[in-house]
Amino acid sequence: MVPKPRIDGHSILTEADGVISWFIRRGNMLFGYIESSCGKEVYFDSSSLTLTEYDDLSVGDRVRFDIIKIDLGDGARKVRKIGDGI
Repeated sequence: MVPKPRIDGHSILTEADGVISWFIRRGNMLFGYIESSCGKEVYFDSSSLTLTEYDDLSVGDRVRFDIIKIDLGDGARKVRKIGDGI
């Protein structure tokens, strides 16, 4: 059995595409959910982003990310924009 790759102590389940469904900014923090192409709602926060400027993120932006298992269920890591919003 080949072990799954790990990132930040979590197993990576798969890479996915999705759309930012909503998020909230609180000072320097940001958190919200991505609707993945497989229909799952995936949690993300500011530590999940590869963007350096949170102001570049909008609801409806298309993103690619790794899905990992976290305490809240499915989480996103390495979130990056892949195209124009919807």
